[in-house]
Amino acid sequence: VLTEWSRIGPCPPGAARPMTAGEVRRLAALAGVSIGAHSAHHLSLPVLSVEQQRMEIETCKARLEALVGCHMECFSYPYGAHDAETERLVRLAGFKVAVTTVEQPVKADVDPFLVPRFGVRRGGATFAGRLSTIVSSIDGATSASAVKVVSSETNSSPWTAATGATSAAASALA
Repeated sequence: VLTEWSRIGPCPPGAARPMTAGEVRRLAALAGVSIGAHSAHHLSLPVLSVEQQRMEIETCKARLEALVGCHMECFSYPYGAHDAETERLVRLAGFKVAVTTVEQPVKADVDPFLVPRFGVRRGGATFAGRLSTIVSSIDGATSASAVKVVSSETNSSPWTAATGATSAAASALA
């Protein structure tokens, strides 16, 4: 689905490539899609110093904001790894929400910086179906989609996203 949308043709089996800056901008411009930050280098943040964590969080946020021309409100903890200091730094960076890798329903009283989510795995037909709905709505259909792409590591792949990973990214930012 993502390869059709990007108009780049099929990806050879086992191959992967990062999204281009243009593809990220185009994806961000779609109705019902928002791009969120994930860190500059997809490192496990709690094992880093406070200054290194701050740089990872703020660098990714600034690069993505410059690329897509809008404020980044969502953050996804790389590997789901976070501690109180990581959460504090994400808040201080100006994010409004952050997601973990805890797989459980979101409840009304959820801490906005500890939002659980259900992961999308390789071969995830659910993700492909949701993405297809988004693309269809852009092409004139009336259905509205609230699917969000909430992570943006700098070395991920659209092929992985199309087959079920949880991130879409642009290495062009690196």
